[in-house]
Amino acid sequence: MSVKMITMLSLFVDFENAIKPFVNKVYSDALGNIIAHRAGEGKRIMLVAHHDVVRLMITHIDDSGYLYIKPSGGIDASILPSRKVIIKHEGKDLLGIIGKKPYHLQREDQNIKISFDGLWIDIGAKSMEEARLMVEKGDYAYFCAEYEEMPNGLITGAYLDNHVGLEVLQKAADKQPTPRQSESITTTNGEV
Repeated sequence: MSVKMITMLSLFVDFENAIKPFVNKVYSDALGNIIAHRAGEGKRIMLVAHHDVVRLMITHIDDSGYLYIKPSGGIDASILPSRKVIIKHEGKDLLGIIGKKPYHLQREDQNIKISFDGLWIDIGAKSMEEARLMVEKGDYAYFCAEYEEMPNGLITGAYLDNHVGLEVLQKAADKQPTPRQSESITTTNGEV
């Protein structure tokens, strides 16, 4: 299987389009939850999956063009160095890689614990001015969602729980045998 790159934004748009043929109405509320309503008879059922994701917020751009970050949601800083991210800015996706001070340039006590204070995103900018043409403080960086096969029929990838949950909602709406009233809902704010 080849690596599949997706962004969470495209996944949600795909979900809305994928579920439309099986429901009467799809809409979003003020919090960003997506509700797909299917009219019917009998007791109403509700199926829920979450579509919010952990991500990184850009908090500072230094003179060299590096982007300093803080977490939005529960993220272990120690797993971040060398991870690829996609930064969303004005409708465009920008690739970056998370970096930290190299091991051989750190004092021994600095190497014990990786914290967000010592991490940044490198977007290839040579200066603060150049970086500010591509991103701004407050933009979010999302982990690249590379789905890959593992032995024994397993797969791995960022935001896999979101992808599977949305897929289950869409398939359940497609396969629902009776005209029962239902709500398929994707929720936000579970990760923050």
